[in-house]
Amino acid sequence: MIEEQTDSSHKELRPLGILGIFWLVMGLLVYIAALFVEANEYVSRTQGITTNLAAGSILTLIGIFCLYRGRKKKIPKQNR
Repeated sequence: MIEEQTDSSHKELRPLGILGIFWLVMGLLVYIAALFVEANEYVSRTQGITTNLAAGSILTLIGIFCLYRGRKKKIPKQNR
């Protein structure tokens, strides 16, 4: 006789969720790093802040996208 497993005992690895959290944290770190940008002879302060904000936005959007795709309900494939 086959016993059915309950949903609470069945654990599933969600790699997209893990990646999403990673990219969100990295994006937040880049946003925080934008506060500490200083000018040097090669890059002005405005250019450094703009670059960090653009990079942080891209990382945050990737994180949100991964979390969205990772939490989406999977539709089982039908056998034909």
